[in-house]
Parts: sequence; C-alpha cells; structure tokens
Amino acid sequence: IQNDPRMRRVLKDITAVESEVERIGRPRNEFDRILKQMISPEKTVQLGDRDIHAFADTDEIELGDLSSGEKQLLRICTDVLLADGAPVLIDEPELSMHIDWQRKMIPALRALAPESQLIVATHSPEIMAPLKDNQIFEL
Repeated sequence: IQNDPRMRRVLKDITAVESEVERIGRPRNEFDRILKQMISPEKTVQLGDRDIHAFADTDEIELGDLSSGEKQLLRICTDVLLADGAPVLIDEPELSMHIDWQRKMIPALRALAPESQLIVATHSPEIMAPLKDNQIFEL
C-alpha cells in the first residue's frame, strides 16, 4: 500500500470521510449525551432522523408524557442544537427545571453548541453559578 500512490490516495480519502462523518455527528452525539445525563434514569429521549422519541423503561411514550422540566430541557436543547452557530436567546430556562439541571445547563449547552452565543435571562443563581463574573450582566 505504501508504494502505491493510488492506494495512499484512497486511504487518505477514507480518513477524510471518516473525520467528516465524526464532525457531522458530534452535535447529535452531544445532544444524546446531555439528555441521558440530565433526564431521569428510567426515561430516555432519542433523536431520530426526523423526530424525537421518548421511552419510559422500554416502552415508548408520548413527548407530552414527559415532566414539564424534561419538556423544558428538551425544548432548550433542541433550540440550541438547531441554532447552528447563531446566537440563542433563552428566557427563564429554570421554569419547572430541577435545581441539579439548572447547575448543569450552561456547560451542557456550551458543549452542545460551542459556536453559539448564549444569551440567558434568568433569576436562578444556580444557572449563573458556573459562569465567570465578566460573563454575567445585571439588567
């Protein structure tokens, strides 16, 4: 293979395609990881090719059957994922949301969309806790 320029080119192309597939799949994988980490252990949410599925244990459930906090988390994560690098405005994400989720929210959203600017209006000190003072603006 090393002596055949065509084979080296083919291997280089395969490596480039694999890297691109990984890059394209990274946001989806991060979305799945965040939801798995934050939603209760007996429930899972999976991003399909064209829709979102929720499961309680092994049974599929309607998205409407998720708790209000789970729906809020899912909505925010979906909005951030779809922002595709554009700024995201989030108003009072803490509504109906468990305090542990509030503490994890900003780092999780940054991991989900590192190119997006997050502008969050909140009353929750837990949401602001992981931020540096120069990242917080009081209005």
